[in-house]
Amino acid sequence: YSPILAGHPFFSLYIEDFPHVMRKVCHRSASMHLVSAGDVVFSAGEMPNPPKMYFVTSGILEYFTTHGRRDTIHGSNGHASESTWLAEAALWTRWTHRGGLKARSDTRLCEVDAQSFQHIVGEFDHVAWDPRLYATRFVGLINELGPCISDLPVPTTALEEVLGTLRRSPRMSSRLSLSSKKSLASLLPIYEEGADD
Repeated sequence: YSPILAGHPFFSLYIEDFPHVMRKVCHRSASMHLVSAGDVVFSAGEMPNPPKMYFVTSGILEYFTTHGRRDTIHGSNGHASESTWLAEAALWTRWTHRGGLKARSDTRLCEVDAQSFQHIVGEFDHVAWDPRLYATRFVGLINELGPCISDLPVPTTALEEVLGTLRRSPRMSSRLSLSSKKSLASLLPIYEEGADD
C-alpha cells in the first residue's frame, strides 16, 4: 500500500522517516475496497464508524454537498503523483462527513482505518518529528476553513508547508514523543464545528 499512500505529503514523509511504522500501518490499517457504480461510500452528516481515510486508486466518484457543490474525482490508476484522497480529517480528529461520495463507475479504494492507524503510531517513539504536531496543525488548517470545510483534500501546498515546519524543528517535536505509549487518539486535537462562525 505504500506506493498508493506515498501520493499524500504526510505519508510520503512518514514512509521516508519511519518505514518500520509504515510497514505495520500497511499490514494492519490499510485495505482495498471495491465499490460498484451507484454505491454510496459515505453520506453528508455521517459520523463514520470506524473512521477511514480514502485513496481513490481507480474509477470515478462524485462528491456532493447539501449546498449543491459537486466534484468529480478520478482514480490515480496507481500513479502516486496523481493520488486523490478523501476524508483525511478522520485520521486526526473526530470527523463528520461534510458531503456524500458516490461511485459513478466501478471503483477501487484504498482505505486507512483511522483507529488502527492511531493505535499503531502510538506504539512507537518518534525522534525525528511527532505526527501529533502534524495533526494539530492540520486541524488548525481545517478550523480556518470554517464553512468551506469538506472531505476533499486540503491543498497539497498547505500540507507540504506544515510538514516543512516539522522537519525544521525536530528538537521541539521530540519533546512530544509518544514514548509513554498513550493512544494517539487520546492526544489528538479537536475540530471545532463552527469555530470561525
